[in-house]
Amino acid sequence: MSMKGSDSFLVIGPSEPIVAMLGADTVLPCRVHPAMNVENMEIRWFRNQFSEAVFVYQNGMEQVGEQLVDFKGRAELVKDYITEGRVAVRIHSLRVSDNGMYKCFFKKGTDFEEAILELKVIAGAIVYLAWKERQGKKKLSKVKEEKEKESKSKESLERELAAFTLDPKTAHPNLVLSENKQHVSLKNNVSQNGDASTHEEQRDSEGIFSVLDQAYNSNKKKKKRQSPNQPYVP
Repeated sequence: MSMKGSDSFLVIGPSEPIVAMLGADTVLPCRVHPAMNVENMEIRWFRNQFSEAVFVYQNGMEQVGEQLVDFKGRAELVKDYITEGRVAVRIHSLRVSDNGMYKCFFKKGTDFEEAILELKVIAGAIVYLAWKERQGKKKLSKVKEEKEKESKSKESLERELAAFTLDPKTAHPNLVLSENKQHVSLKNNVSQNGDASTHEEQRDSEGIFSVLDQAYNSNKKKKKRQSPNQPYVP
């Protein structure tokens, strides 16, 4: 996809090359963002040079004067959604010479933008089907890679959080470590000192965060010192 823009609007083309068979018809779509009515804009598709017009739409109608001879009678505007800013040029009976790069151009007053499109004309159904198969495999491979990365990230995070250890010399006396070493909780102590109980509970809560942080950091340091060839023992 090629996209250029200004403060007024953006012009957006397809994200991938358009592939079509020799002798078939195809469309080269473009749209503006934000969506708006483009009936009163100048719209054109051209090849390498601005003057090499494939199709020109201006003043609400087709302008054939600038159109290349090769596309006369073979190109038409698809404007079903022109009020939403989405248009396309349909090219009939594709030729080998139609293969290559195109630009779609939108002009509103003095403001104009364009996007680049690529058309690949393929000769033969077998070649076309083979290309489609390769594209499908590429997409599946990409999805698989993304899932593997996500799974590895999840496993790494689980390993980081898997096991806590509490040092009896530094751990808060009211902290209790679960059997699976994955949860730390506070013992339920009942105080009979009125307001003093509230202050004590507050200090206990503050102490928990401090001890958990120390335990977590201690766990990470042990992993760093561990030899790559030795299994980690909490």
